Amino acid sequence: MAAEVRVAAATEAEETAVEATAVAATAAGVMAEVAMAVVETVEVAMVAVAMAVVMAAVAMVVVVTEVAARVAAARAGARAAAARVAADLEVVARVVAGWAVEGSVAAVRGEEG
Repeated sequence: MAAEVRVAAATEAEETAVEATAVAATAAGVMAEVAMAVVETVEVAMVAVAMAVVMAAVAMVVVVTEVAARVAAARAGARAAAARVAADLEVVARVVAGWAVEGSVAAVRGEEG
C-alpha cells in the first residue's frame, strides 16, 4: 500500500512538473508573438515600454513556474507523509490482529487475560 502511495505521489509530481513546463512554454510563445507584434506596429519610443511589459511578463512566468514547482514538491511531501502514516497504521493493525489472535487462543484454552 505504501509503495502504491509513493508511486502515485511520484506520478502526481511528474504530471504537475509537465503541466508547469507546458504552461511556461505556452506563455513564452505568447510573449514572443506579442513582442513581435509590438515591434512591428509601435513607434520606436513605444518599443521600450513594450519591452518592459514583456520583461514583467517573463518575470511573472518565472514566478508562476516556481510556484507550480513548489506546489508539486508540497504535494509529493504530503503524499510521502501519508505513505508513512499508512505504513505505521499497517504495523498497528498487525499488532492489534496479533493481540486478537492471542486473546482467541487464550479464550479457547480457558485462560484469563
